[in-house]
Amino acid sequence: MGALRSRLSKLSLKVKILFILVLAGAISIGLYSNAVRSEDRVPRAFANMEIGAVQVINDEGVPTLLWVKIADTIDARRAGFSGVGENIVGETALLYIYPRNTTERQRVTGVRVPLEIGFFQEDGTLIAIERTTVGTSTTYGAPARVNYRYVIMGPEGYFAKHGISVDGEAELLADSLLRVPAWR
Repeated sequence: MGALRSRLSKLSLKVKILFILVLAGAISIGLYSNAVRSEDRVPRAFANMEIGAVQVINDEGVPTLLWVKIADTIDARRAGFSGVGENIVGETALLYIYPRNTTERQRVTGVRVPLEIGFFQEDGTLIAIERTTVGTSTTYGAPARVNYRYVIMGPEGYFAKHGISVDGEAELLADSLLRVPAWR
């Protein structure tokens, strides 16, 4: 222990400060990388999406209230669930709202769990449900040349949990969308 003190006392102040900065940087990088991989991670783009509720008539004709994050801008739709922790994805649904009918394909990147994507026409008719595969660069969309206006994206099993299927009479009531006021 005495030899170590002797060596440390011979180091210049600049070297000591540099050592402390390098050590602090290494610790910070370790903490940051844990936060980035966290199962509860919420990226800024996702956090900034409004929260709302929308009604869907399920296959049994029962109105069901779905709590959603609203992606109604290009940036919000582009961000989607990208980088969101697995626990958050498992408890959340996104409602993509397009300003007009589209056939745009949905690119799902940076998501570590399988998702389900429901495509709804302007009148609320459910036309397709796609299931994503983790780790692929596939895009997802409604059947070829079929326009849609709304997309609900949720964790695997989301639509079955709410009694919604393409074969049933499920319908999105877009006019029922309520946005929760932000208390910022």
